[in-house]
Amino acid sequence: MACAQKIKPTIKVLIKKCIIWCFVLTSIPIQGQDFSDFDGKPKLKLSGNIGMRLGAYHASRIDNRRDPFSYLFTGNVNLNIQGWNIPFSFSLSQQENRFFQPFHHYGMSPKYKWITLHLGYRTMNFSPYTLNGHIFFGAGAELRLPTNTGPIISLAGFSGRLRRAVEPEDVFLNGGSSSYKRTGFGGKINIQDRKNARNYFQVDMIKAKDDANSIKSLFIDFTLQPEENLALGLSGQLNPVRNVIVRAVYGYSAHTSNTRFNESETSLPDVLRPLRSLFTPNVSTEYSDAIEGSVSYNRRTFSASLNYKRIDPAYQSFGSYYFQNDLENITLQLSKAFHKSSLRLSGRAGIQRNNLEKDKNTQTRRVIGALSVNQSLFDRLSYSFNFNNYSSSLKVVREELSDSLNLYQITQNISLSTNYLLSPSSGRTVWYTSFSLQNGNRRDEYEILDSETKFFHATTGLRWRNPAKYLTLNGALNYSSRQTDFHEDIVWGPSLAANRKFFHHRLDVGYTLTLSNNTKGGANHYWLIDNRANLGYHLDKLGSVRFTISHLRKSEIIQKENSYAELRAILSYNYRFNE
Repeated sequence: MACAQKIKPTIKVLIKKCIIWCFVLTSIPIQGQDFSDFDGKPKLKLSGNIGMRLGAYHASRIDNRRDPFSYLFTGNVNLNIQGWNIPFSFSLSQQENRFFQPFHHYGMSPKYKWITLHLGYRTMNFSPYTLNGHIFFGAGAELRLPTNTGPIISLAGFSGRLRRAVEPEDVFLNGGSSSYKRTGFGGKINIQDRKNARNYFQVDMIKAKDDANSIKSLFIDFTLQPEENLALGLSGQLNPVRNVIVRAVYGYSAHTSNTRFNESETSLPDVLRPLRSLFTPNVSTEYSDAIEGSVSYNRRTFSASLNYKRIDPAYQSFGSYYFQNDLENITLQLSKAFHKSSLRLSGRAGIQRNNLEKDKNTQTRRVIGALSVNQSLFDRLSYSFNFNNYSSSLKVVREELSDSLNLYQITQNISLSTNYLLSPSSGRTVWYTSFSLQNGNRRDEYEILDSETKFFHATTGLRWRNPAKYLTLNGALNYSSRQTDFHEDIVWGPSLAANRKFFHHRLDVGYTLTLSNNTKGGANHYWLIDNRANLGYHLDKLGSVRFTISHLRKSEIIQKENSYAELRAILSYNYRFNE
């Protein structure tokens, strides 16, 4: 009888362990596990953080804009079992209470030496124009062949569902968009120079097709048709001589917008003939390509690169959620350092256009130019200057449109910042200034839509720091304005800040005072006075606690009855653990 009593708890323990391990093996999201060092003993590790935030609020002369008292408890916990991650999150507040596991899709990627498997809901990347981060439900593998001589050869492949079927009536009730079930597969071969990793060549492809019978609804969505796509990719990079890198990426896409049409009698393009068993074209099939390339030269004191990109208007890949098409751009970038790298000049220029097939009503052309200067003078003065110019023009290419759509827009940004060390021996006091100006204007032929907007901001101040006492003081004067065709808004005023650390950085005390004079359109004139104080203490292994209190007062100059004040206080605690 005693033996039976001992056996029952043992059986319960075994059953419990089996259930736990079955749950772990079948339903846990995994971020790449390596079993090569598994010694038979599960390694458990718990990490994450939990936090508490209590808030109080009070307003004078206006209605409360938030609850007088608020609380928030949060936590992010991750259980790691032999490299398998199980993340959980929770939050508790007066608005809502919820407990959730952030991954609604489950999968794992176990790894052993040179083999990695992807099972369940996973993502893989081949190239920008084939498979690029799209989630699939199925299986995939990545192999890095264990060779010791010759080039490094890597293989990858996947097969699975890219999109589930969504019935039109579900969309009508719950929102979203209806879709057919979409499945696909693909592969990649990458060959890399063992002696120079900059040299490589890659071939990849993805094939995906909608199941026309996956929707059984009686509702008819005439905008939804089953589609098919085959995308091929070629990419490579060469380092022919020292400091020079040549890179090219090419994508070719065959997209059928309605697979219900009869098969086309026209033959496939030459590039697709070896794959004619994978793709069946019809009258709705479009062929398009994408290409990008660059030539760059990089040295410590000089760098230059020329980049080109062109993507046809109809280019699509079912392995990518989104990328911009119907564009062509050329950019040139230069950077040069002088005087032992104390001075660096950088510049960029480029042009972009759309409507490559001349089949749209309008065409947009953008010109980009930028210049940057950074220099250090006399070990005490340094400055940074930046200028960029973005211009775009909208041109009518069809006579049936009104000429008033011929628009030209320019946006210019200029910024300058300086730092001057007043006490170079101790390095304590720095005088800093910064200016920025943005000017945007739009013009049309008949001056109907003309407009201009200017933004200006300036700051100057002193920053004093005493490293021995862990004390920092900062005082500044700020000015900003916004001008339009109708009015001007101006904000100016001083700010003061102080911060001190005590007890070997455990205690942090800070105070900030900001005064700003606000003029809105020349009519609304008021002062804002913002006082903020914070106190933080680090409790070693027990986490950290912080208390912040702020008082904001708005004082109207003319309409004094609109003045008000707000008081906020926040007490927070955060604990991080890693076992």
